[in-house]
Amino acid sequence: MTPTDQEQIDTVDGSLVPDPDFLEPGRIVARRYRLGDEIGSGSAGRIHLATRLIDRREVVLKIGVGVGRMGRDRMRAEARALAYLDHPNCVRFVEHGECGRLAFVAMEAIHGDSLDVHITGGGVSRAAGVLWLYELAQAIDHVHGRGLVHRDLKPANVMIESKGGRVVLVDFGLASEYRRPAAALGEGMVQGTPDYMAPEQALGLETEIGPAADRYAFAAIAMELFTGERPYASMPLGQLLTTILEQPPRRPSALGFGDAALDAVFAKAMAREPARRFGSAREQIDAIVEALPPARMLGRRSRRPKSAQTVRAKAA
Repeated sequence: MTPTDQEQIDTVDGSLVPDPDFLEPGRIVARRYRLGDEIGSGSAGRIHLATRLIDRREVVLKIGVGVGRMGRDRMRAEARALAYLDHPNCVRFVEHGECGRLAFVAMEAIHGDSLDVHITGGGVSRAAGVLWLYELAQAIDHVHGRGLVHRDLKPANVMIESKGGRVVLVDFGLASEYRRPAAALGEGMVQGTPDYMAPEQALGLETEIGPAADRYAFAAIAMELFTGERPYASMPLGQLLTTILEQPPRRPSALGFGDAALDAVFAKAMAREPARRFGSAREQIDAIVEALPPARMLGRRSRRPKSAQTVRAKAA
């Protein structure tokens, strides 16, 4: 039987309606989710709030329409990564599905603002900032304990819930098993967000990107939260990647925060050689907190460059 006109109007299942323009609020996706507002988009697809019809549970749907084999593989990899995790500070997995030319990953809906928004706004107390970093450290160590590397840690991928202030690490679209490098990624492919990228990741050294790369990014996040500035000044992408490889990050004291003791902690946390960095995110944040100067308000930056973007490109 051919689909009815009503099905073609109201349903998006990949085989009936592969056009991304049909992903609008009110549509039914995969015959079990009603789309809400679009809240983001990227190379992997579009991100919507949605309601699961069977129990009215609110979720976030990452949806790819008309995706090919590579797109489906990426969705499956993200779903596998999320399914490995079981921690209150990591976004919870709901399900993964494929319907014709449509693929999706459903996950917990988080209501709140990203850490990036809090840094931009300023006025974050040191107590709140430290608490957020400790919760983020727990999430990072849990991810690594499950054999995964997040590969795109940045303030925009850290959510702070409005009610209760829970920190939630999100967006595992680039996550991979570090004990078994992703087959889809080749040496020389740069994937991640350069402002928070460790040198080995900036070089695209796939087999060398492990937990230490995430901990480098964690230090970059902490520096931005405490100083309002990223480790490297704003510059064109190619120049930034070269600078990461050739020059050490800026010291917190050079950005008006802390002294030589804190500089030494960040120098270790963001060392060029992965083996010289801290052995866990918890160890790292303990060392940072011990070296912090007297309390002050954080996230004071008033003029920030355009939000850092995730890149996937061939290294030079």
